[in-house]
Amino acid sequence: MGTQTKQIMSVEQRRRRHFSDSFKQSKVHEIEAGLTRICDLCKTYQCTTNTVYRWIQKFGSMKKKPERMIIENQSDTQQLLALKKQVAELERVIGQKQILLDFKDKMIELAEEHYKLDIKKIFYLTLEYFWKTRERNWFTLSNLYQVTGCSKQSFHQWKERHMQQIAIHEQIIYLVHQVRDDHPGMGMRDLYYRLLPDGIGRNAFEELCKVHNLYVRKPSVSMRTTDSRGVSRFENKLKGLRIDHINQVWQSDITYFEVQGRFYFLTFIQDTYTKRIIGHSTSKSLKTEETTYTALKMAIRNRRGQKLEGLILHSDGGGQYYDKEFLALTQKYCMYNSMAEYAWENGMAERLNGVIKNNYLQYRKCKSFTELAKEVDRSVLLYNYEKPHKMLQKKSPMQFEKLILPLVRQTPQKMTKSLDANLKGMGHRVPSL
Repeated sequence: MGTQTKQIMSVEQRRRRHFSDSFKQSKVHEIEAGLTRICDLCKTYQCTTNTVYRWIQKFGSMKKKPERMIIENQSDTQQLLALKKQVAELERVIGQKQILLDFKDKMIELAEEHYKLDIKKIFYLTLEYFWKTRERNWFTLSNLYQVTGCSKQSFHQWKERHMQQIAIHEQIIYLVHQVRDDHPGMGMRDLYYRLLPDGIGRNAFEELCKVHNLYVRKPSVSMRTTDSRGVSRFENKLKGLRIDHINQVWQSDITYFEVQGRFYFLTFIQDTYTKRIIGHSTSKSLKTEETTYTALKMAIRNRRGQKLEGLILHSDGGGQYYDKEFLALTQKYCMYNSMAEYAWENGMAERLNGVIKNNYLQYRKCKSFTELAKEVDRSVLLYNYEKPHKMLQKKSPMQFEKLILPLVRQTPQKMTKSLDANLKGMGHRVPSL
């Protein structure tokens, strides 16, 4: 269109118009050269700015539209991090649920296999299972404690109590076997009131006897005197050992003695080579501090000044012999702990129990615990100083020790106070001849 007109055209007329490509190119060049402006061009030819911009976009020297940078408050990176955080939280929740499912499955399995009880009663036993297999688990113990709602401290406190309970149960079973020898027809309830053991009630005592088949109608045929499930036993170090010197091996055991319808407990420690009873205790309960610990302290005092390093302390599998306090004392003096699996593997200690009870105590007619403690002290003194032994060339243990240790000062045993007994000076005395 060669002639420019200022007459205002109608919409229909503007639609029928046609601008040639050469016309559009010439006007775009004028705009780029600064000879005219877009607004002037729109007024002159009665077209919109969008139309002129399309000409520039098509025929201009810069055909590409410039990029615009938009800065948003929350970038894509932040959104991605937020999504990852949500995914991690979901994975954590799912992982905890899976841990809980595995835990409950094992609880049910153990309940059906061993106890046939309510699974709540073996909650801590299941925790102990996963604690023992912690190296093979795909989750950490911290996750397990969190999911089950049990703290690490609570679990280990229960574990300590459980070990003490196992120790008490083992010694009770051992004593029940001994009582059965003298009273084969005594019922479980009568046994309980005879023993009156600490740390266990009547119903629990009867249930324990049932578990170990100690019914009167079903006498035990097993040679085992203890049950050490869940407990780490010490190796029997006496197998194949030649005993040929003093303080090489000490043997110990716990037995019972009945006074006025109640059982009390006697603990002895004997030097295997010289047969001397070097430590003993009389107690009302089976607690370690009243039985083995007290006897061992006496034995160490009676051997003061002598070398105890490397000594083997042999016993049965009773829990008092692997109590923490007892083991700390043996470690302090560099002793080795040894345990028998069967009663005959601790035969000398078993035989000593019978000698003290049958050859001495049963003739004393004790009427109280105090009298029993005095008679035990007296019986040990008589045994050590006057009882001849075939294996010791018909000499007493003290005579034999004086022969083999002429330069070692022999200190007579002295027990100024028996446990729970108020003796006040009524300790050992050499019997008048």
